[in-house]
Amino acid sequence: MRRKTKHLCNYCFMPGQEKAILKTGKTLEQFVAGLGLDGIELLVYRNVPYFESFEHLAVGVHLNYWPMWLAMYRNDKEVLSRFFTSKDALKDYYGTTYCMGWLRNIRDNIKAALVENPEYLDDYLPWDPMVQERCR
Repeated sequence: MRRKTKHLCNYCFMPGQEKAILKTGKTLEQFVAGLGLDGIELLVYRNVPYFESFEHLAVGVHLNYWPMWLAMYRNDKEVLSRFFTSKDALKDYYGTTYCMGWLRNIRDNIKAALVENPEYLDDYLPWDPMVQERCR
């Protein structure tokens, strides 16, 4: 069965973006519909759910991502020290200074995203069975 392509825009719940949409005199739903879109890809770069749910508009969720994930996963201190000059810098980037804490952050990020009941998650680690079970 061939699926219909859905047209979305990325949306991050931030005061600046929210204010820009409200200045148009429209709600987020009206703004998205006015653009002829099917919904949003909600950016969830956090480990706890948003206070306000976007389930009615969130077709997909874009998770937090770390382009340099392999060095942390392998605990490659040599590579990490080339890019992060202090433990604070490492913690600012990964949310932790050790692999197991980072993996916990990934799982918490996925749990926060799944609250929105998305059809898909973007930038997830496909080996996680929690993701495979929960996506529609």
